[in-house]
Amino acid sequence: MIVVTIIPGILIATLVGMGFYFFFNDRFSRIFTYIFSANFFFFLGQTISQQIGWTFMRIGSYNLFPALLSSIIGLFLTRFFSSPAQKQSKGNH
Repeated sequence: MIVVTIIPGILIATLVGMGFYFFFNDRFSRIFTYIFSANFFFFLGQTISQQIGWTFMRIGSYNLFPALLSSIIGLFLTRFFSSPAQKQSKGNH
């Protein structure tokens, strides 16, 4: 991919990461983690889909569906692994 085709991918992935942040109304410190994670998994999904030849919802040079799917899965994984473990209270449960 050349720079001209990378920039729209970065913008799309950044919007996905910001949307995920606003949807879950998380701490502000996590917005950069979500944006980085969305970009990483977006291009990972794009690369994997090119390698296996999956071209569903191809727009320009992007395989948009696999890239967005991997970005969303990656964001949920990031949210799961970056959330602190919830402690059980010592009550009469």
